[in-house]
Amino acid sequence: DAGRIMQVLRMLKSDEELHRVRQSVRAAVAGYEAARTGAKAGMTEREVIAVMGAKMHASGLTAGTRPLFLNAVAGPDEYALADKLASDHPLGPGDVVFLDGGGGADGYMSDLIRMVLVGPDDEQKSYANAAADATAAMVEAARPGMAASELYEVGVDAYRPANMEGSAGSLFGHGIGMEVWEQPFIRRHDDPADDVRLRPGMTVC
Repeated sequence: DAGRIMQVLRMLKSDEELHRVRQSVRAAVAGYEAARTGAKAGMTEREVIAVMGAKMHASGLTAGTRPLFLNAVAGPDEYALADKLASDHPLGPGDVVFLDGGGGADGYMSDLIRMVLVGPDDEQKSYANAAADATAAMVEAARPGMAASELYEVGVDAYRPANMEGSAGSLFGHGIGMEVWEQPFIRRHDDPADDVRLRPGMTVC
């Protein structure tokens, strides 16, 4: 079984691989931005995803064996769901729309999560701001030699000023490349062998 060896080899990307990952990410960001600016109360989840997908394809996603994949969860009746395909459920004032997914560019993947707030209240804004602050802190802290678990703790610490560290989740990121989920995994690790140290050429979502 060479699976673990291949996982280790795939963690480090060549310049050409990094170019393809960046192409995929740029296209995904464009699609998510179209959803953020275009989502309005009364639109359905399907309509939001259609706006995203069209913009992503127009911005550089390519057809292949790794197709576009997008999930949408909108409103309190759906918040407990995950990896849910878009439906004809309409967005309402006060809904948080959880968007997750990406696509491929010449075989290399993107995978983003964004929350679109439809007429948000102050409590919803505080959660969104805490998540954004934690992400920014981890991006700023990431450096060669840092263990994946150390980067995870940076994210947890960023939630402390908002007193939200207890509900921050157990996984803050993962490697990405030809597969959506690759090593390293940004979390606490029971097995020290899985607590990968960051190196130049790694791509972390």
